[in-house]
Amino acid sequence: MKNIVFFGDSLTEGYGLQSSQAPPALIQQKIDKYGLLYTAINAGVNGDTTHSAIMRLPNVLQQQEVDIFVLALGINDLFRGIAPQKMEQNLTQIIERTKAQYPNVMIVMAKVKIPIELLIGFGMMGQIAAQYAVQYQKVYENIAKKYNSPLITSLLEGVIGEVHLNLADRLHPNAQGYELVADTIWQTIYPILRQSYTN
Repeated sequence: MKNIVFFGDSLTEGYGLQSSQAPPALIQQKIDKYGLLYTAINAGVNGDTTHSAIMRLPNVLQQQEVDIFVLALGINDLFRGIAPQKMEQNLTQIIERTKAQYPNVMIVMAKVKIPIELLIGFGMMGQIAAQYAVQYQKVYENIAKKYNSPLITSLLEGVIGEVHLNLADRLHPNAQGYELVADTIWQTIYPILRQSYTN
């Protein structure tokens, strides 16, 4: 049995819902359906930034072996105005520490595309929002290229901005929304899991 650790924030944790409705649990259902010998582990913490995640990483890595590491952090950095360069340094540090402990780990990056209108709605000025969003997206592309990592290009594809798929805060998916999030994740990780059986 191998482990997939989902290391993220509230979008991984499944904020506002039961743990069985969070993405890792939904991915586990898909894993079981296909009879794959993997365990999906939810290591998401509400409010986590890339910096605070570094602090709890050692404990996560010690709890179980890590074969696939889905890194889904950065949205809180964006909303708190943390410099993209600093965010990139933090994400790089998380990956380097994980690879140091598990040299054969597969890193999967996940980013969230935030519409400019939503950033403005949360108080960010238009020009600043546009510039920052571009820089923010570039961080994930840089890291994925550096580590030759699969990249989930839009974790909330088809969900963000859709009222009927989100909680009242407009930021966190509801149960129906997370079903779509899990489908998006599965499109990237299923080929990886399937390939592991042919290697």
